[in-house]
Formats: sequence, C-alpha cells, structure tokens
Amino acid sequence: MHLHNASVNEEKQGIPIYTSLSKLVEEHHPTVLLDVTDPDAVFTNVKDALSLGIHPVVGTSGLTKQELKQISEMVETTKTGGIIAPNFSIGAVLMMKFAAQASRYLGDVEILEMHHDRKLDAPSGTAVKTAEMIMENRPPHIQGHPEEQIHLEGARGGDVEGMKIHSIRLPGLLAHQQVLLGGEENCLQSDMIH
Repeated sequence: MHLHNASVNEEKQGIPIYTSLSKLVEEHHPTVLLDVTDPDAVFTNVKDALSLGIHPVVGTSGLTKQELKQISEMVETTKTGGIIAPNFSIGAVLMMKFAAQASRYLGDVEILEMHHDRKLDAPSGTAVKTAEMIMENRPPHIQGHPEEQIHLEGARGGDVEGMKIHSIRLPGLLAHQQVLLGGEENCLQSDMIH
C-alpha cells in the first residue's frame, strides 16, 4: 500500500516533458511558447511554433538578420504574432531607451557588456539592440583620435557605425551592461545589471 501511494503522489506532482511540439499541442493546446534556449535551437522552435499557430515569446539572442526576416515573413503568412526581445528586464529596456535619447546630445558611445563564460553570442543581443536604438538618434562617425594606433587587434572592441562594443566573458558573471556616452567636456555612464 505504501508503494502504491508513493507512485500516485509522484504521478500527480510530475511535470510532463515533451520532445515533440506537435504532440504537446495535440494534448494541451498551448497558445504561447516561451523560448529562452540558445541560438542553435530558437530559430527552429519559433518556426515550428508559428506553423502550429502558437505565439512565440523569445528571450534568446543570437538570431541572424536573415532568420529574423524569415520569422517576420512567417508571422505575416500565419497571422500569428510573437515577441522577440533581447532582454525582459525593465531596467535594461529603460537603459536602452535612455541611452538612445542621450546619444542625441552625447554622440560618442561605447557599450561594455559582461556575461558568464558559457554565453554563446558576442556581443549580446541587448548590446546589439542598444546600438541599433542609438543609431536612430546618432549620425555615424568615427570615434577616438584620427591617428589612433591600435597595437592589439580588437583592443578597441567591435565597431557599429563608429560606436564601440566590448564583450567580456568570465565565470561567475550574470549579465551586466554599461553604456558610456561622451561629448565635448561631458561624459555620462549608465550602468545596468540584470
């Protein structure tokens, strides 16, 4: 009797795991798929969800522009909306918005993003989205000294229309981003940890 009760309790407390999205849809009819997996899996997951009429909510960065274009086309075809957000943190979203607004007045920008050493993409999706938002307000231009001498390739970070993005990967870090904005006799640093 004791063994029978244990198996019944385990059964009630268990969470079903599916390896087939179509089987999950068949049995439970979900309307939303939350994907926070990795760049190698997310594209296929989103395509599968859209083809089944499920609204994808994606918090994984690393999708290519071509993949995003294909997803947009599928959204139009299936008439199934979704969200792809590089970051769900309200602090991160506000920091990106404030940095974009400040870049109108302080046009030299460097983004420093730091994550754990297991993160696959560099720069992070949050850093890329921040740069894209800043590009809407800031004319592209080369930053730094016109005769700058770089003695170690990559020392100045990646270049996005003259902005620099630096990616740091170390064990123990969660997710951090700093946006540094500079102009004549002015400098602003905005830190965000999420």
